[in-house]
Amino acid sequence: MLADGRLVTLLGPGGAGKTRLAIEAAARDGGEVCFVDLAPVVPGEVGKALLGALGLREGGMLPAPGEQQPDAVERLVTALEGRRVLLVLDNCEHVVAPVAELTHRLLSACPELRVLATSREALAITGEALRPLPPLEVPPPDAALGELPRYPAVRLFLDRAAAVRPGFAVDGGNAGAVLRICRALDGLPLAIELAAARLRSLPVAEVATRLDDRFRLLSRGNRTAPPRHQTLRAVVEWSWDLLDEAEQTLARRLTVFAGGLTLEAAMGVCGLDDADELLVELADKSLVQSDGSRYRMLDTVRAFCAERLAAAGELERFERAHAEYFAGLARRAEPHLRGAEQLEWLELLAADHGNLHAALRRSVRPDPALALRIIARLSWYWWLRGRVEGAQLASDLLDAVGAGPPEGFDEEYVLCVTNAVSGGITGERAVAWLDRAAELLRGIDGPVRYPAVIVLWALTAGPERTDLEVFQRQVGDDPWTRALVRMSDGFLAQFGGDLAEAEKACEEAVRGFRACGDRWGTANSLDPLAQVADWRGDRERARALLDEALDLVGQLGALEDTADLLYQRALVHIRAGDLDAARADYERGIELARRAAPPTRSPGAAWGSARSRGCAGTPPGRAACTRRH
Repeated sequence: MLADGRLVTLLGPGGAGKTRLAIEAAARDGGEVCFVDLAPVVPGEVGKALLGALGLREGGMLPAPGEQQPDAVERLVTALEGRRVLLVLDNCEHVVAPVAELTHRLLSACPELRVLATSREALAITGEALRPLPPLEVPPPDAALGELPRYPAVRLFLDRAAAVRPGFAVDGGNAGAVLRICRALDGLPLAIELAAARLRSLPVAEVATRLDDRFRLLSRGNRTAPPRHQTLRAVVEWSWDLLDEAEQTLARRLTVFAGGLTLEAAMGVCGLDDADELLVELADKSLVQSDGSRYRMLDTVRAFCAERLAAAGELERFERAHAEYFAGLARRAEPHLRGAEQLEWLELLAADHGNLHAALRRSVRPDPALALRIIARLSWYWWLRGRVEGAQLASDLLDAVGAGPPEGFDEEYVLCVTNAVSGGITGERAVAWLDRAAELLRGIDGPVRYPAVIVLWALTAGPERTDLEVFQRQVGDDPWTRALVRMSDGFLAQFGGDLAEAEKACEEAVRGFRACGDRWGTANSLDPLAQVADWRGDRERARALLDEALDLVGQLGALEDTADLLYQRALVHIRAGDLDAARADYERGIELARRAAPPTRSPGAAWGSARSRGCAGTPPGRAACTRRH
């Protein structure tokens, strides 16, 4: 970048390594370099600081008789004109306006001059090339032990740890602690170095545990470093103090978000009319990071700003605002999850998965009614994606509401029960919840507000608690529900051995779901059609139907449904004599099941079930109905 342009600015949060990179780049440049540390400089003294770095005294040039003393800018132009110099301006963020003005003047007047600046905010002048400096890369959760030192964040930690504890290396016993440290500190180099330095007196596992109070833990650093880099708190406080009051207000309120946010969410939660503009300002000043559509705070910055939110007495108010906003997002998304826009809305919900769960978690005790609404609105999203993270929160919520839900929340209570039980909550509590939910369902005498309750209750409660007559009253007349009824008719006909009726009903269901644009319903209706074709010996049709179903559930990201369909296709391959293809489908299905299944579901059992059905010749209709219904 220095070879191609005359002004390069390294951007990043405090402690990201901007100064070190600038020094290294300047050293490799090969020409004359002038380094200027602007950290201690006030706005009116920028020119004087450059003069001092160049070895020029402020009054070193006597004016001609009758002329005024040349100012600092003119002296700099005179000193740099005609010289090929790389001027490194370090720590510009607190004097960004005068630095920008002076840099523009010098670059215009001195054609051989180049400038390398480091800042938490761009200079914003014509010709500036920006190089954002991200945190060091941390390993993904599934990285193998031997691969960990290849990641820069771990490598830096190991380098600095070995300096205070010779021989320290990452191994099976400490890998978890090392990873937690690097991730919790966002790969921020200065923070990682401060943490590694604590290994002088603490075991690595203890350092990882104490990061919940990171500012206290990382309060000892290099005594020779500038004060703003001696402790983790000082690093963040330097950036905080550069914000104006409105920016500080938004920064502390943003800490109620979990996993990032959009401009719209900031405006909807933070109670500031210009929150969108302020958020962009915070991104420009490296207080938040942006990928172009979403924004997130580094955890260290969040921890600092969260202290300010609590000190301002605003925590409860904005946690409530956050919960209500994301309850509204779930409400808007819920009907779209059964139509042509379901992929778009699934992605929107997935992007805010952390926020949705935070909203639910914060609502369980103070506002069970809001929590019940959130769970009901997210239930179909969780089901489509095969997620079970809501099980424990659903269980906590059921404990919070006690004997029964608030008036008018019967469906929400039933969906809460299905999430708790299908997620693995068992025992006497689960039985009591199911009995109470069955009683509430019998009292619903008209179409349900959440069509998902029909599916999820049948799948969770089983036939002994499922009253078909009650469901007949609760089924609505919308296209999706009509298709659902025909799919159910097809499964029942298949289970009863009436393959002609099963085929007819499922074909009608496929048409209905396709008209709605619902991939889940279409795939689940294609599955029994494939089984009927296979039973009749039409392997080609069976494979084609299963291929289409697999494509649809793959678009949804439904790992468990994908695994089930792969097992089914493997049976078709077995009967067609293609054992290699069957083995490949089994192996892929088992891998997906391992990734998706709750602890109560065994991939080995799925293999055994599928294999036994293939070898023993269990009727395909009975196998499918047992698995899915």
